[in-house]
Amino acid sequence: MKMNANMEIKKKLGKKVLNTRKQCNLTQEAFANDIGMSLCYYRKIEQGKVNISVYSLERIANGFGMEPHKLLEFDDID
Repeated sequence: MKMNANMEIKKKLGKKVLNTRKQCNLTQEAFANDIGMSLCYYRKIEQGKVNISVYSLERIANGFGMEPHKLLEFDDID
């Protein structure tokens, strides 16, 4: 059960990051470069394949000009 919940939150966070980036009309490469993150690692975040640190969450949120907690609001994610 715990494993499924962990996978679920990573997928939801990845989808939230992906949707937010697309709303900003940014490519993965441009956004990853803007926030100083490797493209490979950033792609894995959007795919929900990695557990990210609070620091990485903050870097992504700051790149979007939002508070980090907003990326954890999944009401608009299917």
